Amino acid sequence: ALARETDRRAAHTYRPVIIAVDEAGRVKVPNLPDLSSTLAGRNVSLALYVQALDQLWDTYGLNGGETILANCHHKVFHPALSPKTAQYISDHLGKVSVPEEKRSRAPGWFSPETITQGYAARPLLTPDEVRMLGPDEIIVLSRNALPVRGKRLGFPDLKVLRERAKLEPTPLQRLELPPPKLSLPAGGAEQS
Repeated sequence: ALARETDRRAAHTYRPVIIAVDEAGRVKVPNLPDLSSTLAGRNVSLALYVQALDQLWDTYGLNGGETILANCHHKVFHPALSPKTAQYISDHLGKVSVPEEKRSRAPGWFSPETITQGYAARPLLTPDEVRMLGPDEIIVLSRNALPVRGKRLGFPDLKVLRERAKLEPTPLQRLELPPPKLSLPAGGAEQS
C-alpha cells in the first residue's frame, strides 16, 4: 500500500521511511523479493532481521532469498551458528594471500631439500572462524566497500541514542477512511 501511494503522488513529497521487519525469515512478507528491489527508489528502506539466512531461503525459496540479499546494500552479521550462514559470510568476505613454504626432497639418501616460498589464497575468515566470533563482534558487508569487523554497540552504549529515545514521535497526518460498506440480508431489512 505504501508503494502504491508513493507511486500515486510525487515521491519528493514524502520523507524517507524505514520499514523494520523482525523475524523476516519466519513470517512471510508477501512479495518481499520484489519489494526489496523497488522500494529504495521510493525513499523506502527495509531493515530486515533474520536469525539465519537459511530462514530466508526456506521462506522465499533460493531465488527469492538471493534476490533479497542482493538488494540489501548493508548486511550486519552477528556470530552465526548456522553453517550455511557462516559459509555465506566467509564466501562474501573474500580471500587473503598468506605466505606459504613447501619443502620437498628428491628420492635418495643424499639429495638436498628444496624449499619453495610463495603465497596461497585462503578465506579472510573460514566458516569455523565466523562461528567463533565473540558475542559482541559483528561483520559488516556493504556494497562497494571493504568488509568491517567491529564491536556491537547496544542502545545504552551511545549517548545520542539514549537522548533520541526521549524524543516524542513525529506527528502523523490523519488519513480519512471511507465509511465501511454495509450489506443487508436478503429482503432488504434487518430481521429481529
